[in-house]
Amino acid sequence: MAALRYQAADRERPYKAPLGMILPAVSLILVGYAVYWTGWDTNSIVFLVALGGLALLAISRLYDRENNEPLLAGHTNWFWLFAAGIAAMSWLGNYGNGMGLIPPDVDLAMIAALSLTCFWLGLRWRLPDNTAQRFIEDGFSA
Repeated sequence: MAALRYQAADRERPYKAPLGMILPAVSLILVGYAVYWTGWDTNSIVFLVALGGLALLAISRLYDRENNEPLLAGHTNWFWLFAAGIAAMSWLGNYGNGMGLIPPDVDLAMIAALSLTCFWLGLRWRLPDNTAQRFIEDGFSA
């Protein structure tokens, strides 16, 4: 939502979410908390499955000679940094058999800092505006 405020700023929107950039930034912090509080027992499995999916995507792209469309994966680096950071904090943290090395409340501040950093990076590393416009037009054409 935040990236689209730049990429499709002139596009007519029937509904405008309040709090512009604040709502998505706070939402990412809350996502970080929810994943962290799930605990290392669960997160270790979830992150392994995600890495397995990433590996399958890479393998399928190697063998799919007909698909010349680029993945534009570099624009998702903010997400992988976020996921790696949350995984590390979950492992070192206080929930679900984490190691308990991060003091309580410090863990929450760290997640908030990681989330806001990744939010900022996500805006900086977003798709180019013309590419986003092409995707919007392709997706909404009748």
